[in-house]
Amino acid sequence: MNEKNPLDNIKPKMIALPSTDAQLGQLIGELASENPRAIIIDFFQATIVVHPSGVGGKPKLTEESIPYLLSNFHIEMLDKDPVSLKTASDILKKEYNSCSIVFHIQHQKFEYELQLGERALWTKLIAPSIALIIQQKTDQSDWKIYGLQIETN
Repeated sequence: MNEKNPLDNIKPKMIALPSTDAQLGQLIGELASENPRAIIIDFFQATIVVHPSGVGGKPKLTEESIPYLLSNFHIEMLDKDPVSLKTASDILKKEYNSCSIVFHIQHQKFEYELQLGERALWTKLIAPSIALIIQQKTDQSDWKIYGLQIETN
């Protein structure tokens, strides 16, 4: 049985630290061209640890992710008049097919009507008059956030 172990592709590689800064720079450039998830230089142990892009898998958007996203990514407001919750869910389905939407928790009572399933998240961190459409641009946690004004009665 001479099959390759699929876990070999996700194990981090440990490499000895080169002796000169020039060699270190060249090595980092070569390693970066492989598009790893992380390159960690440990000067104390004189090693470089390279985590392949497959390590950890694709990050999943959850309610717990929202504070991180709000503090690290710009919100681009969509140029639309305030819309109803139903219109917001229709916009998501038609124009942002691979995205998720975040509503204030007070709107959760309409969850069944919106028919968004796992694509909808609920939080107290945003105003009831705002919905966030969140798009994961890459598997490496690059995100785009769109804001949409919601009608409040």
